Amino acid sequence: PNTVKAYQNDLTEFKDFLAREGIKDFSSTNKFIVRKYLLGLSRQRLEKNSVIRKISALKSFFRFLVNQSIIPAKILLHLHSPKKESKVPVFLSEKETQEIIDLPSDASFAAVRMRCILEVLYSTGMRIEELVNLNLGDVDLLGGMLKVFGKGGKERFVPVGDCACDALKKYLDARRKIALSSPAVFINARGGRISARGVRKLLKNWLRTSLVNKKITPHTFRHTFATHMLERGCDLKS
Repeated sequence: PNTVKAYQNDLTEFKDFLAREGIKDFSSTNKFIVRKYLLGLSRQRLEKNSVIRKISALKSFFRFLVNQSIIPAKILLHLHSPKKESKVPVFLSEKETQEIIDLPSDASFAAVRMRCILEVLYSTGMRIEELVNLNLGDVDLLGGMLKVFGKGGKERFVPVGDCACDALKKYLDARRKIALSSPAVFINARGGRISARGVRKLLKNWLRTSLVNKKITPHTFRHTFATHMLERGCDLKS
């Protein structure tokens, strides 16, 4: 039937993808390869039902590989079948990302802060909650690193790109002139730590003049970071 044929085509497509990645057998499949394949599906702008079917076919095939002890069972955790109403995560092209960061604005503290927030989100791929919890002592501009506390308070060090470092320097210089006592890197109009909700509101206002026709949130920059890293051949576990 057509469904069986479609599943066969989906698995052949995945096998061809592995070949392009230089993977010769299914036993070498890991969560990073699966993630890259799924990101590839999102770039194809397929119909939702087609994406669901492809993931379903892959999930069934992976169950078979697990039963044959060819791949570990934990890899199935990265193949959740989305609900019908689920959407493929929105991400931006490099051009769209730069256009949003460079949207015309004045030279106010608020504008400098917003550009810095966007540069840091895009450069590091950190969650918005991690960004707003950054303290001044977590910033190492000389080494180009940020100390981040993730879920469960787990500490990690995240490298920061040159553009984001420059934006941080400019923002911190502007922040220093305000001479506030808050330990937070990103502060609100009252001088306290800005909230994740506050950043979302600021981003919504910032995007009012944008010509990019996509629903953009702070988390969009996390998806964009991951997508662009994978496109450049980077291993997200490193």
